[in-house]
Amino acid sequence: MRGVTRPRREQERGTVPRWPFHALLVLPAAAYLWSGSYPGRHTAWWLVGVLGLAAGALVWAGRLVANRVLRAPWSWWFLVAPVAGALVLGLAVADGPLRARWELGRGELDAAARRVLASGNGEPTPLRLGTYTITSLEPVPGGVLMDEATGDGGTGRAGFAYLPEGGLQRLADEGYLSLSWWRPLGDGWYAWSDGS
Repeated sequence: MRGVTRPRREQERGTVPRWPFHALLVLPAAAYLWSGSYPGRHTAWWLVGVLGLAAGALVWAGRLVANRVLRAPWSWWFLVAPVAGALVLGLAVADGPLRARWELGRGELDAAARRVLASGNGEPTPLRLGTYTITSLEPVPGGVLMDEATGDGGTGRAGFAYLPEGGLQRLADEGYLSLSWWRPLGDGWYAWSDGS
């Protein structure tokens, strides 16, 4: 009696990552990108994203190996996850999530910075500006410093600085903050994080 083998089409169906597999990867990819939309990384979202994407990469690699071992027909579906992964990584490296989310609330952030510059005083916080919760809003030499509530439970600070004349490093040198990361956002705005 001959052994029963699955038809080639059935073998392919069992190994090729199709829409359900890729749909499941949308959630960890979104979590990973959302973690990068904060001026300081949101650790919980980042961890969910990285672990979910790592699990997806392992499943994808296992399916690729199974597909090749079974000599099932090659499918273009194997290209979807790596291409999407490259896009997600590219967005993260270019600070796309941070820049997009910051632009959404830029009008409110600009208005708050102008109020503080005009009055020379900080404002009561917490304050919702755009999609960010600002926990400290204070004048500093040459501009305004804003702390943002990342909510990750870390001890470091992160936020935005409006310094129309530049000088973010000067603020660090004068003890206002200890910079571990910063990015210019344009028009005198910076996103920053300290490592304390």
